[in-house]
Amino acid sequence: CVTLRLRLRRGREAVVSTQSTGEWEYRLQCPTILNVPDLYRGVLWSPMSKGKKSADNRLFYIGMQDQWYTFTLFQLQAVWVAQAIKGIKEIPSVEDCHAEITHWTGTNPEVTSCPYKAIQSQTDYLLRLQADTGFEGQFDAHKQFFDWKKSKVDVAEYRNKAYPSP
Repeated sequence: CVTLRLRLRRGREAVVSTQSTGEWEYRLQCPTILNVPDLYRGVLWSPMSKGKKSADNRLFYIGMQDQWYTFTLFQLQAVWVAQAIKGIKEIPSVEDCHAEITHWTGTNPEVTSCPYKAIQSQTDYLLRLQADTGFEGQFDAHKQFFDWKKSKVDVAEYRNKAYPSP
């Protein structure tokens, strides 16, 4: 578990965590899924679950969802969090955050029904984070993931193939 406490201007503090904090009211609890409840944009603690407390936009989680992308996901989430902490990224109202969380968690049954839908869903998520942050780079690798997934049919041979980064 990695937890960073960041001192902000005017004596405020933000917490960035790679796992649930020890305090029950701020603890993220869910199965391994693509769209995590209680996290706006997959990173900002915006609790909707019973018994959870608000952290006034000062608690962030990174890498909590089921992952097809890993370092790319962490990189874009970290940029989003840094921009939110610095005040570059404006955080919507609690109601808007909850509406978005409800929308995306509602897609979990559909996107987890097929690995190709899951890959495309996480690709779309990364592209949303990229659009939010203006971070430059090529983050759409869904074609490579599709090819990789198809090649896993032959368990003895799939590791012999190369998949270049986009």
